[in-house]
Amino acid sequence: MMRDNLADLLREEAAAWFAAMRGPAAQERKAEFETWLASDPAHRSAYARIAEIYSMGKSLRIEIKPNAEKKRSRVSLKATVIACVGLMLISASWLAWKTISEGPGPQTERSVAEGMAQPGAFRSAIGEIQRIKLADGSLLTLDTDSVVSTEFTSSARSLRLVRGKARFEVAHEARPFSVTAGTMIVTAHGTVFDVSITPGGHYNVHLLRGSVDVRQPSGKSDRAHMVSQEILSPGQTVEADASGLRRPRSVSSSPPGDDWPSALRKFNGIKLGALVEEANRYSRTKIRTPAPNVADLSASGTFRINDTQRLAENLAILLDLRVRNEADGTISIISQ
Repeated sequence: MMRDNLADLLREEAAAWFAAMRGPAAQERKAEFETWLASDPAHRSAYARIAEIYSMGKSLRIEIKPNAEKKRSRVSLKATVIACVGLMLISASWLAWKTISEGPGPQTERSVAEGMAQPGAFRSAIGEIQRIKLADGSLLTLDTDSVVSTEFTSSARSLRLVRGKARFEVAHEARPFSVTAGTMIVTAHGTVFDVSITPGGHYNVHLLRGSVDVRQPSGKSDRAHMVSQEILSPGQTVEADASGLRRPRSVSSSPPGDDWPSALRKFNGIKLGALVEEANRYSRTKIRTPAPNVADLSASGTFRINDTQRLAENLAILLDLRVRNEADGTISIISQ
């Protein structure tokens, strides 16, 4: 109980400093603030947490149903209090300090200097994002729990997405660069694109830059469906399954989830249920599927999705919910 009280006091102290450093007397109190910040690592940690919560809350949007107005009035009050705590995102200088002092976390992006020219496979663990430089100079980024095999010869560069999702930044050269997922084949010559496999057995290609040719043989005997082929333009997405390719559709230049190589992800109006599902892909510690009244809440903002405990606690603070750590190691986000 004493530890909880001390944590509460430290959080309140950090919140007060966060507000003061963005108020009219910030310059006058700067030296005092820096002394407080440097006096204890716990001060820096608490201050960082307040900044992170504010960065989420500043763009949070909550959908309130008519019969829930009274229940959610406390949420509006809490959001207002949080907004008053700070007037901007945490400064770049603190982010630089965090990177230097803490180093990479257990689920951060890793770099591999060189890939293999001979047949090989690259794998990422759950919660891990790997950025790999292949032997031809191309860059391969593996999403969480993904596998890509490679085979480079004197005449071709052939890769296969076995599981998960990957981004390919293709180096320019004469040999064709192709990625297979299922029976779908994506061919590119110097471009950037994502390929993913969904649990339902669908394959998706999203083109960020350049041009790709996507082909999908079909199991149908109808001659018109033996091979589907599409040429994508930047911003287009196409989906394939056993029946062939869907018609390409255009998305915004920066669609939600396009920044997936970063643990900090931007979402616009995402349902909490969908956010939980996405976060669970990056952690062995799972958040349980929320009850409908919680899952239907919507939020917009930047979220660190590779730390489910921290995400759950931040969402609980912002939405006036409660976090409960279950006996089986899972996390529940529930109403107060």
